[in-house]
Amino acid sequence: MKDISNKTLAELVLLAIVVSLASTVITVGKLSTSTGNAVGQARVNVTSVVAISLPVNTADFGTLFQGATDDTTDGSPVPLFIQNDGGVNANISASGTTLFSGSTGGDDTTSFRYKARENPLETGSFNNVTSVMSFINVTTASHSGFINVLKWQDATDSALIDLAIQIPTDESAGQKSATLTFTAVQA
Repeated sequence: MKDISNKTLAELVLLAIVVSLASTVITVGKLSTSTGNAVGQARVNVTSVVAISLPVNTADFGTLFQGATDDTTDGSPVPLFIQNDGGVNANISASGTTLFSGSTGGDDTTSFRYKARENPLETGSFNNVTSVMSFINVTTASHSGFINVLKWQDATDSALIDLAIQIPTDESAGQKSATLTFTAVQA
C-alpha cells in the first residue's frame, strides 16, 4: 500500500472543510427562507334572525258586567309581554279579532283597544316616538309600526302591550276571547 503524502492529506482535509462549510451555508439559507410569518384569515357570515315571543300572552279580565271598562295599565290584569328573541332589531305590526259582538263591539271600535308601553325594567328597548304609545282600536287590518325598532340585545329586548276593554251595554253573557297577532320584520 502506498503512503499518502502530507500534502495530499492537507488537500483532502481542506476539501472536506470547504464541502462542510458550503453544505452549512446552503442548509442555513434554505432554513431562513422556509420560516417566517404567514398570514391567514377567518371568515364568518352571521345570519339575520327575526324572532319574537310572548312570554306573557294572556290578559284575563275576569268577570265584568255590561258597560264595564278595564285596562292593563295598572298591572291588574297584567299586560302582554313581547320579547325580541332574534339577532336583529325588529319592527312589529299588530292586528286582532273582535272581542265583543254587541252594538258597540266588532272590528275597529273602542270596545277593544291596545298600545305599546316600555317595560320599566328595560327602558329604551324600542323607539317610543314612532311606536303606538296611545290606545288605538284593535282591527283585523294590520297596524304596521305598532312597535318600531325593538332591540335584540337581552338587556333591552322587550316591551309591554296594554289592552283596554269597554264592554257594550247590550253584550250577551258568556266567555269572550280574541286573538291578537304580532308580526315582526327586520328593522
